[in-house]
Amino acid sequence: MDAVTYPDPTVVDEVAGNFVPVKLLNKENVDLLKKYNVRWLPGVVVTDGQERVHHQWVGWLAPGEFRMEALFGRGHAELARKRFDAACAMFEELSRAWPEGERTPEAYYWWGVAEFRRGSGLQSALPRWREMVSRYGKSQWARKVEIYLTT
Repeated sequence: MDAVTYPDPTVVDEVAGNFVPVKLLNKENVDLLKKYNVRWLPGVVVTDGQERVHHQWVGWLAPGEFRMEALFGRGHAELARKRFDAACAMFEELSRAWPEGERTPEAYYWWGVAEFRRGSGLQSALPRWREMVSRYGKSQWARKVEIYLTT
């Protein structure tokens, strides 16, 4: 990732604008790697100021995929902070920017959750989930919302 992903200008902007990056070397930081359950490198962990993990992934990713995962992590951090408008905006951005992304059906799921938690109730989650099912009907995330769409 040092050769391709991290130097990419879009990744640099994403990281510099939204994260406090810390690079751990596996032999020198065994305790932290264990704390965050990093079992393989490269491993990226998105935490907040209280060291709560909101998202993590392992393995090399191209710059676009890295940014998608970072945005997903930011969305979850905002959801945990109860900043539902921000979480909705991030999950929507991910869904629109990476329609074929591996993380996209899950982003739709959490976008619906953020809509629900924003105080609007189940009815506000349903449009997100219906769109997700229509686009990604074979995903596990579509199966997770079927019960809400059939009642």
